[in-house]
Amino acid sequence: MDVRFITTAQASPTLQQLMRDYTEWYWCVAWGSANPLSKKLLPNSKRLRQIVFGTHFYQTEPALLRLFVNHSAVRVAPSTGGTFHPKIYYFSRGSSRAALVGSNNFTMGGMKTNREAAVLLVGRDGDQIFRDIRTDIDGAWERANQIDDAFLAWYDRCHAATRRARNTLTREPFRPKPTRRAKHPKLLDLPWADYSRLLKGAKKGHLAERRELMREARYLFSSAACFSDLTLNARKALAGFLGDSQRHRAGHSPLGWGWFGRMQGAGTFKEIVIHYPKRFDSALQAIPTYGDVTEDDLRVFGREFRNAFSGMSRSGSYATASRLLAMKRPDQFLCVNKENIEGLANDLGFARTTLDMTNYWDRVIAPLRQAKWWTSEKPMGTDGDLWESRMAMLDALYYKP
Repeated sequence: MDVRFITTAQASPTLQQLMRDYTEWYWCVAWGSANPLSKKLLPNSKRLRQIVFGTHFYQTEPALLRLFVNHSAVRVAPSTGGTFHPKIYYFSRGSSRAALVGSNNFTMGGMKTNREAAVLLVGRDGDQIFRDIRTDIDGAWERANQIDDAFLAWYDRCHAATRRARNTLTREPFRPKPTRRAKHPKLLDLPWADYSRLLKGAKKGHLAERRELMREARYLFSSAACFSDLTLNARKALAGFLGDSQRHRAGHSPLGWGWFGRMQGAGTFKEIVIHYPKRFDSALQAIPTYGDVTEDDLRVFGREFRNAFSGMSRSGSYATASRLLAMKRPDQFLCVNKENIEGLANDLGFARTTLDMTNYWDRVIAPLRQAKWWTSEKPMGTDGDLWESRMAMLDALYYKP
């Protein structure tokens, strides 16, 4: 028997050669997708004997499975029990046998871009290893299901619904590494009870006023269909530059709307809030009022927020953008500004001079969403409203007036 080690660069040419040389194909593959070799499957349909693709985690592309609806030689492994994870490509022609066995899925990554490894076995039908391989494939085949229209419709929905999660897992995340100057190096490891006590003990937190401000912000956003429908003073309040005299004249509650980012110096931002508020409508409408907020939602917000400054003398900043985000969804966003960025950057381990809206999710939001206090269940009692503002309330720890 001939045994050879196969690298990623060799995988696709090797498999292509096997597909040319052998007349019967028996495969068990965890995941498959459209790739240069997938185009050769249907033209060689008569060579397919037992092909099983896995469907765990909806990684296999529906487009590949759609090629084999009601095909007698292609099935899918059920997505129950332990993960279906083999990568076996077995071939026969007369008494000749070959198998490519390793880590290569039938995907673009598995055949080209990933770091994979496999062994190529070439021998005769009497070799015990080929009998064992065939027995394993037969067992998978017996447990597999035919691909019909009903299955594909269901699988297509599941694949689409989990696309965001899969895309997130393929990216290397930013790893928080607190600096030596970190004040709360264990911030992300705090359970809710400890985080709540930390917020309540912040000397300059003015937590009661902050909590009341957040309740008022939720009311204002719920009282209008869009930002531009709010009164001028309500817009100023949410944007962080409603002055004391204006607040009292308008009959607003005596809240210091400068908490969570005072934006008195953001001239162009203020001009849009006052005179062209419709420019911010599409940005804020990209952020759901309830439920989870995704990186894609923030990406749309960022694009529309930048567009709002088209033709203006200056563009928006992460401070003004995150102020509006924190007011609409204080459970999901934190206003980052010059008064709090130093402590936050030290605790999360990013260079404060490099922060902008393109990396705000990766550097700030994604790490904080991993925190034990953020992923905790909503507590009962008086801490419920604090939990609903748990991300924005971090400002109480870092704010330096």
